[in-house]
Amino acid sequence: MIPAMRVAIAQVNALAVPLVLIDSLCETSRVNYEFDSDSTDCKFDAAAKLNIFMIGWHTTFWSYGIATLSRTDQLTNKNNADVNFGYGNILTQPNLLALLLGLFVAITPLGRLLFREKKPSPLRPLGAALQVLAWPMLATTVLITAAALVHGHVRKQQRQGEEQCGIELSPSSSPVRQQDNHIINIDHIEDERIHDVPIRNNDDDLDDTSNRYVATMFWFILSRLFFVPLVGYALAYVTFQKRTFGLSKLARLVILMEFAAPSAQTILTVLYALGLGRVAESLAPYYFIMYLSSIFTMTAFGAFALYVIYYSS
Repeated sequence: MIPAMRVAIAQVNALAVPLVLIDSLCETSRVNYEFDSDSTDCKFDAAAKLNIFMIGWHTTFWSYGIATLSRTDQLTNKNNADVNFGYGNILTQPNLLALLLGLFVAITPLGRLLFREKKPSPLRPLGAALQVLAWPMLATTVLITAAALVHGHVRKQQRQGEEQCGIELSPSSSPVRQQDNHIINIDHIEDERIHDVPIRNNDDDLDDTSNRYVATMFWFILSRLFFVPLVGYALAYVTFQKRTFGLSKLARLVILMEFAAPSAQTILTVLYALGLGRVAESLAPYYFIMYLSSIFTMTAFGAFALYVIYYSS
């Protein structure tokens, strides 16, 4: 699960979560002042900048990210060819090809013909249909995350119940009993009195597992919501103090908010697509706690970014 965590820390929710916060910030007079106090223009401009950021996000995720995720379970699933994804497959990734196609549409007159609402062209209905098809993506990702959370919790309860009872099912689904780290098939026992043999107590093992779970969740969430934004904000602050590279204040605000965003939920969806549902179910509780915590961390980092960009200068 460690490779999946590395990808989750590196790949943020680069569109949906920052857009919600920046939409609210565009309502303030300090932020929409660049747009003649028009909050609508501010929101459209912020959305455009977020989508430009998504070009880099998609490029890294559908190359490095998916190649790393496909090797997440190799230690326990060495012979599973379904999750084997080499770097040679990157150039043929459908998602990267779709990204290149989207860039081509955006920089050519075809983009205006498909998506321009004022003076619509005959291709405008096709563009509207493409937009409608894209709308359910976020809701589908959230539903998959919720399903992973519930399914993982049920599977964990079942596993803990089996461990506490000292019972584990063999591959042949015949009844077995766990005793002193050995699996005994009851079907092949005739006269042995297994009920006279004490069953090993697994409470210590469960406590150790619980402690490791809490520690892993703590460092995973702290890395994404605190350490990465802290380093990113420090680098951005030092860089922008010397040179702004012609970036507007809103563009700098978008960059800082991207540093503070939680991990992308797309990772859980891709893990399911790769046949690594158990890994996704293990990560889902971390995501749940992370997104709840991000309400407070993004508010704090957002307030700091707003002060540095709009009030201190």
